[in-house]
This record gives sequence, structure tokens and C-alpha cells, in this order.
Amino acid sequence: MKFLTEMELRDLYNKESFATFVLQQDVRITPGARQFLMDRKIKLIESPANNRKPKEKTVQGPDSLNTLRLPILLEKINSLFLLVAAEILHSGDTALAKKVMLLAKCFQKIQKAEQQQIVLEQLQFLGLAEEIENQWEDIEITQTHLGLKNGREIAWLNYLRVSLQEAELAIREAYWDEQKQRCSRQDLIDGVNLVISLVDVIMKKCLGGTK
Repeated sequence: MKFLTEMELRDLYNKESFATFVLQQDVRITPGARQFLMDRKIKLIESPANNRKPKEKTVQGPDSLNTLRLPILLEKINSLFLLVAAEILHSGDTALAKKVMLLAKCFQKIQKAEQQQIVLEQLQFLGLAEEIENQWEDIEITQTHLGLKNGREIAWLNYLRVSLQEAELAIREAYWDEQKQRCSRQDLIDGVNLVISLVDVIMKKCLGGTK
């Protein structure tokens, strides 16, 4: 499975602009790339093959293994938010720790909406959301970043980002509607993707990048 990044999508758009983008078979799009399309009001069309479950049909309901696993994963990520915030606070960066805790509260709303089976309310990020539009290309965290002064914090944030991406896929699996060939809880998907994008914003600020 290949993931199409914002940088790759931006290069394609710069070569020749388009109003509709068709996602090819076995290709997924990263949150940053999806936001790139949304910012430019480009219609995304996914290949039917991407919307087909690779495994046997999963039965929706409380007995579904995916449905039973999801709350455990969400609670694990909620605990990870607290761990990351504690590590960053211990390093002395109080402002960054507060931002992580703000995202943790937003994630808890996603978790509550899933647990109580209610529609996710609008998430409030106190100005952070506006910065998504100003994101630059996607970044890949490597061993080189560990040598930076705040390399430990960046590594923790990257771990948090990957865990959120895992949650996004788990939600799709747990709430997949075979008949309609789509996820029935798009509100949860959108919420998690927004939190992922904001973790990206924080990581890039830590790296000292500029647009």
C-alpha cells in the first residue's frame, strides 16, 4: 500500500493544475495531502478497489472484533497524549506541553463520541486550526532529528502522529459499511485527521521550519 504525500501531490499540481484528483488502486492519501486538496477545493475520487475490504466481510455490531478493539486503541492513544505531554513538560517546554494537552482534550471528545455513539461536536483548537493552511511539505522523522536540541520531543510527537494514523484506519475498519462501501463514522475520521494535521503543525514548529 503506497501513501501519497502532500509534497508529491503539490509537485503534480505545480506541473499541471487540476480540479479533480483520482486516487489510484492501492494508494492512500496522507492527512496533509488531503488537506492540500481541501484547501484548493479539489474533488477527490477514490478507486473502488481502495474502498473494498481486503479481508473477509466484517459483521457490524457489538460482536465485531474490530469494534471491540477500537475503544482499547483509543484509550491507549489517550494515555499516550498524557505521556507525551509529561515528557515534554519534564524537558522544560511548558508552552509545547500545553498545546499537546489541548489536543488531548480534543481527542477525548472523539473518544467520547465513539463510546456514546453520538455525533462528534465541533473541535476547538484556540487558533491552531488556522495554521493548517500554512503547512509546508510533509516531513519524515529520521535518526538525524534525534541529534537536535529538542529531538526527544520531536520523536515523541512523531510516535503520537503515527498512533493517530493507526486510529484512523481502525475507525474505518470498525465502522465500515459493506453495502454503501464507505465508513459510517466520517465525523470521527475527520476529527482524527484534523488532530493529526495539528500534530504536524506542532512538529514543524519544533523543527523551526518556515513556509
